[in-house]
Amino acid sequence: MKVMDLFPGNGYVTLLLSQAVGPRGKVVGFASYDHENFDKRFKPLGLANVEELPLPEPQGFGDDLLKAFEKIPAGSFDAVVTIRNYHDLKAPADALAQLKRILKPGGILGIADSRAASGRDVDNHRIADDVVIREVTAAGFALAGVSQMLSNPKDDYTKGFWDARWIVDQSCLKFTR
Repeated sequence: MKVMDLFPGNGYVTLLLSQAVGPRGKVVGFASYDHENFDKRFKPLGLANVEELPLPEPQGFGDDLLKAFEKIPAGSFDAVVTIRNYHDLKAPADALAQLKRILKPGGILGIADSRAASGRDVDNHRIADDVVIREVTAAGFALAGVSQMLSNPKDDYTKGFWDARWIVDQSCLKFTR
């Protein structure tokens, strides 16, 4: 199985995915803009099933991301996962078209993000589930699952993710191509 960790930050989720896919699988940390910390985490581990494709930030959420996607062959991933980054996409429809292109038929797109009460709140790093679902299904994906495992009813949605870090209410959505 080949999985993309879209915007992997320092690679925490990449590490978890590398264990899930095992030695025969591959995890690609794509559009990594925290190369220094990613490298510090993975170089000592010597994991043969992890690859990093860095991209400078903040451009990584706009045109540079779309150009980088174009270099990835169609149908080359079984799954793409993005954690707390979907809200940052500057051109979600274009990014989703590229994600659909690089995923194999039946491939999985997993999105977890900090919930907003409504709409897209980029300043507070939040987005409402209905916005994500509407955009992703409009791009031709099917909603395959909704999990409440990251939900937190104590979140009042008034703070950004970094301020509400331990109480933030998060979505966990699964789509298929």
